[in-house]
Amino acid sequence: MLNNFVRSNEENTKELLECYKDAIRKYPDELWMNANEGKIVDLLNENKVYHIAVQDEIIGWLAFKNFDSYSVLNGMYVRNAFQGTHLSRDMLKFYFNMCQGDIDCSVISVPKEFYWSLNFYKKYGYEEISQSEVMAISSYLTHRNQQHDSILYKRFND
Repeated sequence: MLNNFVRSNEENTKELLECYKDAIRKYPDELWMNANEGKIVDLLNENKVYHIAVQDEIIGWLAFKNFDSYSVLNGMYVRNAFQGTHLSRDMLKFYFNMCQGDIDCSVISVPKEFYWSLNFYKKYGYEEISQSEVMAISSYLTHRNQQHDSILYKRFND
């Protein structure tokens, strides 16, 4: 499935939003990012966004932004019907492949309440780091994330 990912663009805005809303519908309302088409367009403009579709329906997508030597994974969403099918694993592997080369590490912010997400990322080599360690890595992250988030870090080139 790693070769079925397509770079998203503004034409995909509605479908990306639908997939996002379906993926997070089980989460408490206060943890949603108040998603609307404008926020999805902003995400598309500020990040690399890739999706995977089945019969023209987007079933999963991820957004990331690469900097000089590190990458920030800004989100990964899978429709409820496809959760538990290893699509998240395949998406993460695709992301790792996209980071090969000059990227030394990946950072992701996950709300602490999303213990299942934290466990998923830890299974693939991410480690929780402190807020002060985050500041050493990226001012981008410190301005973007709320205090209730866990910051996870994965080194690629050891």
